[in-house]
Amino acid sequence: GLFYAQRSPDGEEFWYASTHPGSARQLMDINPQGISEPFWPVQVGDHVFFSAFDPVRGRELWVDRGGLYPPVQVADIKSDESVNPSSSPSELTSLG
Repeated sequence: GLFYAQRSPDGEEFWYASTHPGSARQLMDINPQGISEPFWPVQVGDHVFFSAFDPVRGRELWVDRGGLYPPVQVADIKSDESVNPSSSPSELTSLG
């Protein structure tokens, strides 16, 4: 299953583990300069959508597609040059 954990030097990131011992692996270091604080994961089919912070675009919507692919940002929803470039998606919910 998907979970997030704090590990030095990567900070707080999403990890995945199956029921097999030693299967835990970090999905991606979204913010190599600090923590990405992945929040509000919601599963939709085989995908997990979540909010995460990267130092360039701020807090935006990301998706983990499972398997061997790393998570990707869905869109840079607020892409202006303001002091706070984040769109800050929160409280994600699957609507069926």
